[in-house]
Amino acid sequence: LILGIMVKKTFSKEERTELWRGLAAASLQAGDYKQTRRLCQQVSEAEPHNLQIRLLLFDLALRANDDSGLDTILKQIHEIEGEGPYWNYGSALHLSLQAKKDKSVLSKAQEYLARCRTMRPGWSRVPFLSAEFSLQQGNEDLATDQYLQAIDLGERSPRAIRRVLQLLYERQRYLEANRVIRLLQEHQSPFSSELSRLASEVSLRLDDFDRALELAQQAAKGSKDYRDHVWQADMEDVTLAA
Repeated sequence: LILGIMVKKTFSKEERTELWRGLAAASLQAGDYKQTRRLCQQVSEAEPHNLQIRLLLFDLALRANDDSGLDTILKQIHEIEGEGPYWNYGSALHLSLQAKKDKSVLSKAQEYLARCRTMRPGWSRVPFLSAEFSLQQGNEDLATDQYLQAIDLGERSPRAIRRVLQLLYERQRYLEANRVIRLLQEHQSPFSSELSRLASEVSLRLDDFDRALELAQQAAKGSKDYRDHVWQADMEDVTLAA
């Protein structure tokens, strides 16, 4: 509070806004989402036509499971861009959360998403959300293909990567899973120990024993999960026997 009073007395409106923006970026990097949201709210009040800050506020409200907050920010986005791609996508995403309790709203959510797709056909978030809808409707085969499309368009969220690899593995689509893994490695995407272990299993299914061992060692390195170390030991035995 004292800092806020001092800032108001010392800095101009533009300087204050720039300060809040810098502090918000630092809070976001530190993982303090509650503080980030408060600071972004101050920036948004100073910049009523700033679309980017409202998109960030939407993500923060989503993280906080704040349904009323999402509704408020969607209205603000609508005031800025009308029924544009971000408003349509946000509306679809908002309804997807409500669909966890009432699946009847999924058809309306898909309408919003279809409009967004026509406006931004190359946006990876659109097939990603389509895949989430398909999973909610129990269509895992369609979801798998939609996740693959999102990955090909540049989607790199841990959720998308984990989901598509697991779905491909369960369907014994090992060559496609291996393609995704190599694509991620080419782009130097970070691998969790869980993902490395799954990648190792895919290589094993393709009889690439050396690569399976390498990935198993990568999964076990620094891991406290006993399964990673058991898998590494198994891969060492398999490699010796091959």
